Amino acid sequence: SCLLLILSSLPLLLLSSDHGVIILGGEGPDGPLDTIAVLTEDGWCPSENVIIPPLPMAAAGLTAHHGHVVRSENLGREYLMVCGFPGETACFQISPLNGHFVWSPVGADEENLDMSELEYVHSYTNMIKDGVTSMWMNKTSGEYQFLWSPMTRKDPDVGFEQMAGWYVDHVPNLTADSPSFGIYAHLSCMAQHTLSDGYPSMVTISGGYDGTDSLSDLTVMSDVGDGDWEWHADSLDIGQPRSEHSCLSFDYLGESGLVMAGGYAIAKNGHVPSSLSSLVFMFADGGNHDDLSNIFSCMGEMVKPRAGFGLADWGEEGLVAMGGKNYGIFPGQSGSYRLMDTVEIWNKYEDSWSAREEWRMDTPRAGFGIVAKGARSEVHGSEYCSL
Repeated sequence: SCLLLILSSLPLLLLSSDHGVIILGGEGPDGPLDTIAVLTEDGWCPSENVIIPPLPMAAAGLTAHHGHVVRSENLGREYLMVCGFPGETACFQISPLNGHFVWSPVGADEENLDMSELEYVHSYTNMIKDGVTSMWMNKTSGEYQFLWSPMTRKDPDVGFEQMAGWYVDHVPNLTADSPSFGIYAHLSCMAQHTLSDGYPSMVTISGGYDGTDSLSDLTVMSDVGDGDWEWHADSLDIGQPRSEHSCLSFDYLGESGLVMAGGYAIAKNGHVPSSLSSLVFMFADGGNHDDLSNIFSCMGEMVKPRAGFGLADWGEEGLVAMGGKNYGIFPGQSGSYRLMDTVEIWNKYEDSWSAREEWRMDTPRAGFGIVAKGARSEVHGSEYCSL
């Protein structure tokens, strides 16, 4: 049963370290936000004590990354990259832990790479090469192509404002009619995650929306040998249709895999989406690097259904979910959703979610960038909060 499987897989409870979550921008009650908030284990850092300056512009639908500046001869602390801004420059970076307090644009470094032809969709922190890999729609062909920034300094003698930009990545393109995300690619969820046998990584695109229905497809990119990568449909779907959901690499049940949470579902001829509170965990069989052939759908549901929200790894204790949208029909309201300001924690040892009223956000928001614990770096909230 689900309960026996959970209990048999639990390690000893470890004492928590200095966890932290950074949220950046998003949609607020009065429109897009440029503000940044830092959650520490003691609660939200007072806004005047957050050491990260406001974003270069207010924006929603953002993706954020937190990683080491690799191959740097000195310093080399973590950087922040945020993508999804409107206009010609979709991504900006900053590294206040390196003394760099100005958001700098991430542009094209490869010759003949015309960023004006591309529209940002998704990105993930690259576990194999470091840096960030990003997915863009070519406005002319409709194909989805991939770029990579190594996030290294352009020269050891320059400051951290001069970081390497985008290069064409060796990830195969996806056609406009590829499965797993439909024509509204931004409503799918992309993640890179390790596998249980230590294989470096797999990239997945889950769910999405095709204009009438939420999708339950799962597309996988894996190494088929000799460094050649290909996209293909997974043998399983994600259990139920999801759009605008959250997903991340996660260790659970003694396995390393992919967790997907929340989002919304809408079926053909449906008038209003329904927000979801469920979670699902998928993982591969040992030695299989091409397919997530196991699905566990018995995880405890969130206290509140939410879409377009922030989901983060909260260390050994479990997960944290915050903000987002609650879709539905609300009397006296013209919109189809309400923004949320609640925060809840999932305890993996009890498989239960609990609201943290003392952590309620200062303003409701959705579609924000979020960073916390990653594959090679972890946000320590106290470092970004000057008290």
